[in-house]
Amino acid sequence: MNGANDGRPGQPSSSGGDEEPLTDGTSDGEGEPHAPRPPPICVLEGNTLQTRLTRALGIHYPFVGAGMAFVSLPPLVIAVSEAGGLG
Repeated sequence: MNGANDGRPGQPSSSGGDEEPLTDGTSDGEGEPHAPRPPPICVLEGNTLQTRLTRALGIHYPFVGAGMAFVSLPPLVIAVSEAGGLG
């Protein structure tokens, strides 16, 4: 090896321009940092996915069975609803 970056993480870059951003949001630690990220729209808690929709409707899984409305019968709607989805 001649010491050049072979693409592995942690190796010094020989390109000089494709540096990873620093923790303050800038590429070289100088200048204005990027705007802070907005809060996440969903959070994984245990085995469920919590979103604004699931919290507002009180459901555990953001599964909406309406896409199967033309073939779903009442037993399927009941099963989805009882499982924590939106029938």
